[in-house]
Amino acid sequence: MDLIGNLFSKLKQAGLSKKISIYVERSDLVLEVLTVLYKEGFIIGFRVIDNHFQVFLKYFEMRPVLYKFKRYSTFSKKSYYSVTKLVKVFRKSDFILLSTTSGIVTKEYALNYNLGGEVLVKLN
Repeated sequence: MDLIGNLFSKLKQAGLSKKISIYVERSDLVLEVLTVLYKEGFIIGFRVIDNHFQVFLKYFEMRPVLYKFKRYSTFSKKSYYSVTKLVKVFRKSDFILLSTTSGIVTKEYALNYNLGGEVLVKLN
């Protein structure tokens, strides 16, 4: 089961249908991703309810803040990038989530701490 793919597809569909919140399956990986999304201002917040997370979506001028994304690593095909490849492939303004030895981090964090890793998703 692809938990990250499921999370982002639910976020996209909920944003398009103007929902206030969604429920996603609870896991440590999803918790790390939601924490980063909250810190970076893509969602209002989230809370734990039984075996699920309730995620509260954020809107700006009646449009969802998180509306576009591109998956790089999938369940069957992993995409690993070194620090130099991150700089070459992605623009400075691109918001990228990576899975590194330090956990789920943004591209800026990875570049500051000289970390490469698995590129999960590019947002907006």
